[in-house]
Amino acid sequence: MRQKHGYLICKKKITLKTCRAKNFRYDKLEDLILNTSHELDLSRVMQDDGVTLKLRQKEDEIAAREKEVSDLKARIEGLIDLLETAKAETRQDFQDRLSKRTAERDRLRGVLTALRREREVLEQERAQQSAGPKSVARLRAELENASGEALYTMRRKLAKAIHSFVDDLRFHADGSVEVVAYGGLVRRSWNLETGSIMLVYDTEFLRSRARAWPTSGSSC
Repeated sequence: MRQKHGYLICKKKITLKTCRAKNFRYDKLEDLILNTSHELDLSRVMQDDGVTLKLRQKEDEIAAREKEVSDLKARIEGLIDLLETAKAETRQDFQDRLSKRTAERDRLRGVLTALRREREVLEQERAQQSAGPKSVARLRAELENASGEALYTMRRKLAKAIHSFVDDLRFHADGSVEVVAYGGLVRRSWNLETGSIMLVYDTEFLRSRARAWPTSGSSC
């Protein structure tokens, strides 16, 4: 049975009939991005390896502490207002309560600083595990072993990750499709005729630098 493939088609080719660019197989685009775009975060596509769960728990803990600091800030401001108009016999009580709340706020700020550092470590750890060649190999293995609803869910998540990563697709009449990604920092062009990938990096100081990159995946 002949395998069916999804294709990417230039919008102008459908609506205006003015584009002569070739249709581009989606699975080839997927291979292009997975083989060369090591910035792509695959953490939400693959099964949780434990780091992502820890990171989410850390985010929840930070959010809880931030709310406590915000609440204390409001209480401190209220106590300051009361202290300004307090009578002599109640002034010391308000001052003691203000000192206690201020000390607790400062303590929580220290806790928040430590939690944010821990979050940075987890983010770096997840980045190392969820991006790059090793993560792509792990993703392919999981896709190979998945089936039914699990496979559908993974492919849907992968499509969403690629859609979030890619900023623009540009079809050209020479048979190439240019992929603009990573906030415009990276441009990659897959040429169907030559089977080559062109990498272009745009930065604030160096607007463009390109070099040919031989494909590691199969060409059409």
